[in-house]
Amino acid sequence: MEIKKLETREKWLCNVDGHSYVREVIHWTDDRPDTTHWWLNEDYVEGVVFLNEDELEESFLSNSGQPDLSEN
Repeated sequence: MEIKKLETREKWLCNVDGHSYVREVIHWTDDRPDTTHWWLNEDYVEGVVFLNEDELEESFLSNSGQPDLSEN
């Protein structure tokens, strides 16, 4: 039996303006580019405006000091 690992995941908990978001990056072991996902880590509250994935990614990269490695 050949067993192959397909990906590894990294997660960060990010607090922005009092709201908690999770950033997850999947590093694929084949030639696919990394995949980044964001989701709200709390219940939805009516009337509250939450950031979209692009805004969250921009904030994450500017606060973490990491280069933007995406190939979009």
